Amino acid sequence: MSWSLRIIVDDPGVMPDADTLAEMILAGEGQIEGVTVDPYTGSQFESAEHRAQLLWAVHAAVGILPTVIRLGDACSISLAGHANAGNAPCEGYANGMVTVQVIQRPIPPPPE
Repeated sequence: MSWSLRIIVDDPGVMPDADTLAEMILAGEGQIEGVTVDPYTGSQFESAEHRAQLLWAVHAAVGILPTVIRLGDACSISLAGHANAGNAPCEGYANGMVTVQVIQRPIPPPPE
């Protein structure tokens, strides 16, 4: 089945490491200071295949952050995937896939 979520990082200084972020998502914790997971549906990650895809996608996103954003910039991370049981192709369903998108969002200057 397919899964997707978006992570909004308003303060990259409080970005948790990849394992902590993945655990936060799997536990259904939608927000910690400076980081919001939106939307989240816990049932998306009931299978081992989905959890594995999520873990590797989160690691990829966190790993590439320094190549996309500057210190102090906010960002949006979109993760999506599809996994069939045992990662085997299944007629009538999409093949396995994972996408990772990291978009820089400069923090606007404070009002004067």
